[in-house]
Amino acid sequence: MVKATPGAYLTKLTGTLSALAADHPGLRVADRDALAVARADADGTRTWMSYLLLCMVVGYATIALVNTQVVATTERRREFMPQRLIGSTRRQVLQMMTAEAALVAIAGIVLGVLVAALTLVPLSISVLGSPIPDGSPWIFIGVVTAAAVRRPLPPSQRCAADSPRP
Repeated sequence: MVKATPGAYLTKLTGTLSALAADHPGLRVADRDALAVARADADGTRTWMSYLLLCMVVGYATIALVNTQVVATTERRREFMPQRLIGSTRRQVLQMMTAEAALVAIAGIVLGVLVAALTLVPLSISVLGSPIPDGSPWIFIGVVTAAAVRRPLPPSQRCAADSPRP
């Protein structure tokens, strides 16, 4: 960005800069308004890229969570059988698994918010000058809600439905 001194001939300066721009591909001469428009376009692109990255991270975390829960539930199948043998109903086993899933979700939400705060607050202070990150609060609300409303997966229901064999 070039700033002209007071009293400079703007037409001469523009001509000199245009000649320089002709020798260097990709360089162009424009005023402040054109720079502001280009910066706004770049900010919009960065915002969408941030949302895309957030969606990819949440998607990957969801796949990892589902995979972990399926494996853990399948490995606990032997634990469910004695419970069924001593008289626990399918509903009681599912209630136990739902309570466990709720505790894991609460712990995950609390720890996730804590880790996010420990990383985003210093970044936000350095970039924005405010401890509150810039962005839609609906993203935070959506992620926390999605984590809070999950329930035991179909493998849990299948394991609880298996008839106990003596």
